[in-house]
Amino acid sequence: CCADGKQEAELVSMDMTGYLEEAPTAPESEPKMEPKMEPAGPHTFEISLVKDGPLGIMLDTKSSGLSVMRIGGGCFEAHNAKAAPDNRLEKHDFIVSINGKTSQEIMLAEVKWCKDTVTMKIFRPMPFVVKIAKRGKPFGTGLVFHKD
Repeated sequence: CCADGKQEAELVSMDMTGYLEEAPTAPESEPKMEPKMEPAGPHTFEISLVKDGPLGIMLDTKSSGLSVMRIGGGCFEAHNAKAAPDNRLEKHDFIVSINGKTSQEIMLAEVKWCKDTVTMKIFRPMPFVVKIAKRGKPFGTGLVFHKD
């Protein structure tokens, strides 16, 4: 999209901050290397919490559910502070049901109007990196993104 066509390759990637850590470099006399932390594979889990105030999440509607765009303050920040790492709500997770409801309109209504316990089924996709070799040709597509 923005290159002059003279580049050999372009790297397109997702932000994997928190999923991969570079292994520390061992001194040359010591060939031992720490293994990289692999990202967790895609998985589904459930979160139940008492809605005693705002949930503190920004959602976007997608064909696969409600996409978590931002978490800040509210019930989910408190939940994440206490929860095990695999049971925390994260940016880019998908909420696929709320209180057993799967229709996006009804899920959004549940988020807004439910005053008691909210039970959400969450799907966490697996992040990945894609390398595309342009070989001097146009990329052939536009790229649209939202800056946070």
